[in-house]
Amino acid sequence: MQVLWLLIFCLLTLNPLFSVQIHQYKNYINFNNLEKKGNLPEDFAGYTSLRRWANYQGLILQADSPLFGLKDGICRMVPSEGLDFQLDIDPLGKYRANLFLDLTSYSNMNNKDYPVRFLKVYINQTLKKTVYFHRDREITNPVKIPLELVDYADGKIRVHLEPGTNLGRFWGIWDAFYTYQNTNSSAKAK
Repeated sequence: MQVLWLLIFCLLTLNPLFSVQIHQYKNYINFNNLEKKGNLPEDFAGYTSLRRWANYQGLILQADSPLFGLKDGICRMVPSEGLDFQLDIDPLGKYRANLFLDLTSYSNMNNKDYPVRFLKVYINQTLKKTVYFHRDREITNPVKIPLELVDYADGKIRVHLEPGTNLGRFWGIWDAFYTYQNTNSSAKAK
């Protein structure tokens, strides 16, 4: 009997040596859940208030994308100085990742003349994409940004969003996520 207890005790104490450690990586940011200390009230906007603003501008707000199960109708507005955030990713991953940015996007309601706006997307200080808004072309959301392994060699996807014009807060981001799949449709909720 004592031998059995000794054997059980040994197995329980040796278990950490044989267990596989699983690393958890943050593969999405839902900007509604970020720490809001130090943020201004205008840093976040809900769908209803943003839709109302868009209507006054002659624009139609496109809804928060349901991909990856992150649809909540609250976005983080991008200030004129830009917005920085990061996602953790497995630096030893064998596959390229795709970053998806679910940006606030609009369509033109009355073919109204509206100034062209653009948003530069930097990944680890390298310009990866420039997203444009103008009346003749809508943004396909979420915006897909293919990443190379060197873009996250240290396990961090550092994102900087920089608006190209200083005409007030126009751009917002509902959420951001990455996946190893190649298409938007495969980025469904886990």
